Amino acid sequence: MTANSSDFFELSREYFTGVLRLAKEVDYENENQRHFDVWIVAQEEDTAEAFSAIMHVEIHVYDENDNPPVIEEGPTLFYVPWDAEMVYLVTQIIAHDADSARVTQLSYSIVNDTYEDSF
Repeated sequence: MTANSSDFFELSREYFTGVLRLAKEVDYENENQRHFDVWIVAQEEDTAEAFSAIMHVEIHVYDENDNPPVIEEGPTLFYVPWDAEMVYLVTQIIAHDADSARVTQLSYSIVNDTYEDSF
């Protein structure tokens, strides 16, 4: 295993096979944990020749929707002229999500307003 991979994977021998398992959680949001190259050596034991074989295993980590969106901080009090037109821009809300766009897409909605059906 490479130095990076050995922290995250373990190899055990079960009967006549080798089993590769995660040793600890990986996180897609950490760019160093999105791709792993693992090199496995199978080697004969108790033989004079001790033949061996090497196998390369490439592991790609998929993103999961495991982070809530975060709204950028900004002013929360706005003034609108009394004669503002229906399409008057009051403010722009910007939110970010640490998960990739493949996993999550943000939508915006009003969940409560002061006067019923005013927005």
